[in-house]
Amino acid sequence: MSGIGATFDRLRAAGERALVAYFTAGDPSLDATARLVAEADRRGADLIELGVPFSDPLADGPVVQRAGRRALAAGASLVRVLETVSKLRAEVRAPIALMTYYNPVLAFGLRAFAEGASKAGVDGVIAVDLPPEEAGPLDAELEPLGIDLVHLAAPTSTPDRLRLIARRSRGFIYLVSLTGVTGERPALPAELTAQVRALRLMTTRPICVGFGIGRPEQVEMVGRIADGVIVGSAIVRLVEQHAGSADLVTRVGDFIAELKAPLRGGGRRTPAGGEVGRGA
Repeated sequence: MSGIGATFDRLRAAGERALVAYFTAGDPSLDATARLVAEADRRGADLIELGVPFSDPLADGPVVQRAGRRALAAGASLVRVLETVSKLRAEVRAPIALMTYYNPVLAFGLRAFAEGASKAGVDGVIAVDLPPEEAGPLDAELEPLGIDLVHLAAPTSTPDRLRLIARRSRGFIYLVSLTGVTGERPALPAELTAQVRALRLMTTRPICVGFGIGRPEQVEMVGRIADGVIVGSAIVRLVEQHAGSADLVTRVGDFIAELKAPLRGGGRRTPAGGEVGRGA
C-alpha cells in the first residue's frame, strides 16, 4: 500500500478527515518551503501538495500564479524541487504529492521523472492538465515504483468520465469544487454535496475536495462529506503576506492547526439533503 493509502486508512480508523496543505515550491525560497512543509507536518497537515512552478499555469488563480513567478525567479525547478523533497523525507511523516503540469514532466523524461521522484521520496503526482485517457505512459512509469497518480474530477465531468477517473486514480480522487481557477471563495457551491455523493456511488477511493476553500468553517463543512479537504491559495497568500517576517513559519503553522482542528475526530457527515454551500 502506498503512503497516501496508508494515511487515509489511519485517518479513517481514527474518525478523522485529511487536511491536504498546498505550498508553491520555491516561494519565497526552497529553503523556506522546506521549513514551511516541516512545520505544516508538525501542526497537523496529513498530506502535503508541493506545486512545481510553471510558466503557463492555466488552472491557477492570481495568488498561486504570483507565487509561481516568484519561485521561478528565485531559481526553482523540477530538479531542485525533487532535491527539496529528498531533504524533507528525514523529518516529514506526511506523504508528499507533487502538483505539476505535464510539460515539465514530459521535458524531464517520464522514466527519469518517475525514478527521480521515487528516489526523492515522492508519494504521489497530480498532473493538472493530463487527462486520464492520455496518462497511461506516465502511470506505467509511476505505478511500479509505488507512486500514486491522482486524477481530477470536475463539476462538469459526466458520469462516464467520473467512472473512468475513479478507475484510474490512485491514492485519492481530487474533486474540484467549482469551475474556474484556484482561489479562495466566500461560499462553496450548494451542489458540492451532490457531486460527492455521485462520485461515492462509483468508487471506494478517498475523495478530497479542493479549489475555493480557505477558512476553517469551510473546511469543517467540506469535512462532513469528503475524506479530505485541500487548502492552497489561503496558505500561499499567507506566505506572500509574511514572506519577509521572522514569524512566517509560526504564522503558517498556526493557520494549519486552525484548519486541521475541525477535521479531528467525530467524522461527521452532512445529512441527506444537506447543502455544503449554505452559510459558507
